[in-house]
Amino acid sequence: MPTTIFADTSVWRVNNGSSVLYLAGTVHKLSASQYPLPAEYQSAYDRSEILVFETDIGAMQSPAVQGHIAAQSVLPAGQDLESVLDDATYDLLRRYCEDIGFPVEQLRSFKPVAAMMALLSGTLQSLGVTAPGVDEHFFSLAQSDSKAYYALESVDRQIDYLLAMDEGLPDRFVRRSIEDFKRARQGELEDGIRAWRDGEEQALVERFLHDEMLGAPELYQSLVVDRNREWMRSIRRYLETPETEMVLVGVAHLVGSDGLVSLLRGEGYEVRKYSLH
Repeated sequence: MPTTIFADTSVWRVNNGSSVLYLAGTVHKLSASQYPLPAEYQSAYDRSEILVFETDIGAMQSPAVQGHIAAQSVLPAGQDLESVLDDATYDLLRRYCEDIGFPVEQLRSFKPVAAMMALLSGTLQSLGVTAPGVDEHFFSLAQSDSKAYYALESVDRQIDYLLAMDEGLPDRFVRRSIEDFKRARQGELEDGIRAWRDGEEQALVERFLHDEMLGAPELYQSLVVDRNREWMRSIRRYLETPETEMVLVGVAHLVGSDGLVSLLRGEGYEVRKYSLH
């Protein structure tokens, strides 16, 4: 069982005078062995009256939205995945699917981004990473405890971000995704989860941001930098309220020079790692 004693973790406490907000870094899927979460997460939840997620998780999970995503994920009639990728990329995809026992035929009708999302799910399943992530865990708690919860961006906005991740360069996106999946299977996923649990900021930057910053700067700009700046508008407002909020976003959005922790410190807010010891 993972320990939560004598270690930092990926939760920060932000103060603006008497107004308090917790920033909690999330991982969107975990293995069952990662529960219970570090104690700071539950403590921040218990101290917060309002939860704020990246998007409305309940709406994202609804049949209507899932149907919309499915419709947006399919290639136009007359196209298939093999026809929109070059031969070398498709061969790389086919061989990786064989390695993990995932039928490549299941991806045939998908757009490249949607195919990689499906293959990510298959990769995580092959590694036993099938338990709810941090955001889903606390969304369920908030519902059962009747806590108020809000979102930093609309469901439609998040879907647009997700489905535009290839930035018009599908072969590069597919190749980079498969290399990421391979590294995850070689132990980097475990290393990343360890860095998240222990709040190792430099390791988090290296695991979750470094490759995108160097290899796909336009993707890093749109998925991380631009969204963080947009989210700061809401976070500033929450830091003016008497209520205490717990803001849960992917841990990659918190660390590094463009992360929310750095942005808040740069604007003069008091931001400290939250620790129970």
